[in-house]
Amino acid sequence: RPSQEELLSSCGPGDVARAQAELDQLMQARRDLGVKLSEQQEALQRITAEFDSSRSSLAKDAGAAIRAAECQSQREALLREIHQGQEKAEHLDLQMREACEALSVYKA
Repeated sequence: RPSQEELLSSCGPGDVARAQAELDQLMQARRDLGVKLSEQQEALQRITAEFDSSRSSLAKDAGAAIRAAECQSQREALLREIHQGQEKAEHLDLQMREACEALSVYKA
């Protein structure tokens, strides 16, 4: 690689201007890339926050769905128990009526 002195001694005024223009273009391209990278980083942070929020909501929704299914199952079991209890109560009512009638007959 040529040294700076060798480059300067072999360069004319047009070469320096071209080199300066090339450096300016490279610097502008680097600034543009820096801006783009910064914008992309900000977008990534926003998307990551949205993703985390969505994932959290999904976990909550999944938990809520599981709880709802458990509650539905418990509700159905309780309804069955209530129905069985009502049938048993009706049967006991019938037995009590029959016992009352029998007692009335015995007392009469």
